[in-house]
Amino acid sequence: RYALDIIKNGEIYEFNFKTEDNKIKKHIGFVIPDEGGNFYTPHEVLAQDGMGIDSYNMTSILWKAVQEQQEQIEQMKKEIKELKGGK
Repeated sequence: RYALDIIKNGEIYEFNFKTEDNKIKKHIGFVIPDEGGNFYTPHEVLAQDGMGIDSYNMTSILWKAVQEQQEQIEQMKKEIKELKGGK
C-alpha cells in the first residue's frame, strides 16, 4: 500500500477528550475507534495495542508520502518540459 493512499484515506477529526468540556478548544487529530465508533484511523498508524497512535509509523508514512509526491512532481515537470518543446 502506498503512503499517499494511506494519507488520503485517513480521517482527521476535531474532538474533545471524554474528560473535557465541549466548550473548550478542540484537539485536531486521529480518533482511536472504539466499539460502535464510526471513525476511520488507518491501522498503519495505530499502536500495536490499538489504544493510541504510533508516532514513528506515522512519521515514516509521511516521509514516504513526500518521496512519492516528489516523484510525481519530477514526472510532471518532465512532461511539461516535453510539451513546451524542450528535451
